[in-house]
Amino acid sequence: MPEIKKRVENVRNARASSSREATRKLAAFPTLFGEIRQPNSDFILIPRVSSENRKYIPMGFFDKNYIVGDTCLSIPNATIFHFGILNSEMHMTWVKYTCGRLKSDYR
Repeated sequence: MPEIKKRVENVRNARASSSREATRKLAAFPTLFGEIRQPNSDFILIPRVSSENRKYIPMGFFDKNYIVGDTCLSIPNATIFHFGILNSEMHMTWVKYTCGRLKSDYR
């Protein structure tokens, strides 16, 4: 599989030429993720961007067997209390006035 071999070599070279020591050490393992940020526990999943037209930002509880994609954020070890605060009108008021935007959507 020449294309895959080429891709792995590109990762090895990119890591080896990094100015960060930890990244240079990872050049020895070009087929593995450099950093694993997947929660080891159940977590609340929150989208990075949500429509300003929603009354609440859609979020939910997930177990550690679900992978958090790059379009989402996670809160590991969260409880129903945290979930309640994040789904409250008080939190949405805070989001409306202080959070960043992507176009006009909440970020």
